[in-house]
Amino acid sequence: MSSDLPLGWARAQLGDIVTVRGEKIRPDRSNGLPFIGMDDVLPGSLKVNSHGWFREMRSTANAVERGDILYGRLRPYLNKVAIADIRAAASAEFIVLIARAGIDARYVQFALHAKHFVNFATQDTSGDRPRIDFDKISKFEIPVPPTAEQRRIVARIDELLAEIDEGEAALGRARQALDTWRRALLKAAVTGEITRDWREANRPTETGADLLARIRAERGASCRDRSRGRRGTAVEPVDISVLRRLPEGWVWARLHELGDVTGGLTKNPDRGGFPNKLPYLRVANVQMGRLDLTEVTQIGIRSAEKSRLLLEDNDLLIVEGNGSVDQIGRCALWSGEIQPCVHQNHIIKVRFSEPILSSWALRWLLSPSGREAIETVASSTSGLHTLSISKIQNLPIPVPPREEACIALTVVEEQLAAASDAESDSKKLTGDRIALRRAILKAAFEGDWFRRTRTMSRHPCCSTA
Repeated sequence: MSSDLPLGWARAQLGDIVTVRGEKIRPDRSNGLPFIGMDDVLPGSLKVNSHGWFREMRSTANAVERGDILYGRLRPYLNKVAIADIRAAASAEFIVLIARAGIDARYVQFALHAKHFVNFATQDTSGDRPRIDFDKISKFEIPVPPTAEQRRIVARIDELLAEIDEGEAALGRARQALDTWRRALLKAAVTGEITRDWREANRPTETGADLLARIRAERGASCRDRSRGRRGTAVEPVDISVLRRLPEGWVWARLHELGDVTGGLTKNPDRGGFPNKLPYLRVANVQMGRLDLTEVTQIGIRSAEKSRLLLEDNDLLIVEGNGSVDQIGRCALWSGEIQPCVHQNHIIKVRFSEPILSSWALRWLLSPSGREAIETVASSTSGLHTLSISKIQNLPIPVPPREEACIALTVVEEQLAAASDAESDSKKLTGDRIALRRAILKAAFEGDWFRRTRTMSRHPCCSTA
């Protein structure tokens, strides 16, 4: 912090400009006060975002008056500091501060929100639930201008942060619009809207029905199911009466007609003794449309298992799920990032006879139509949502002519790449916003904005600082 403060400013320790409100409130079921818990102040939000009711609490709480400063002493790195806008009871994990006469509470709040103070508060703390007390933070030095200057600084910070928040809200709307656009793009691709003009101007050499017939012939009339080498699945006609009408030249097929659908390995203690260890892809590694390979464990494997279980380029990986609608059907393509590699039993692998169908099936499953299909087959009377090999095998999927699929996928990949660039720019802007907030507070509490202001009288509370 700069030693050259503007004329009329002085340094004071936090303990010189605030006092601790020490009043406690005992549990009382007839008490009508709102209750502010730690979860009611979001990190860095600078405000009380919600509240409960003290009558529902069983522990003693801190008394809070309107205008008090609430500082979260638990995990100080979370930067929870707010001004109470109501009379309330608050969690004992808050230190309740009262600004002394002539000190603007918002000025103190911004000082405690600044990165320099957060660094001070978090030094020498450790453990999963670090706490600090007032004795420690009371020693923190804050530059204090006269009262009128404090209010001018607060007003200017509010103005600048409001502009930043407005920009962040605009970025949020843009990100939401981008997500909506992505869904619309995928829907247009897998329903034939993107290739409508191409379809009207061209007659493919092989229709979707021809492609399906060729794959069936190559795979054998029985369409044997090789999943875990256990049971076979007969080809049943798709009931198109309950499915969307497809464009001319397209056809519905079941997923197991287009490729092998197989499960993976269960990790059990016995495998720990196997001499051959391989990277092991788990459910957490398969996200929606992408792979997260930051943490990949290993598993013991028998030599005889390799040919059945090793992942190959363009394998489609689908998460079975554990009852969560958000988790079921997460899918991604394997591109040989780690070789060799096997996968968990809760990940279903589909290896297509026609390579382009891997990318097509991925885009279908990520589209609103595909997600709806997944949720339909995964639903159960118990209310849980789970997939299984048999459900994935029988999942209907639209099959376009191969040429049309190539054109649609080319358009989709180009457009998604552009969207990804826009999203990266948005993330950079969000990072810039955080840095800008820090710079604003740093400048304010070093007096940088006001070094050339007119001389103002020293505030009485700082006369001994």
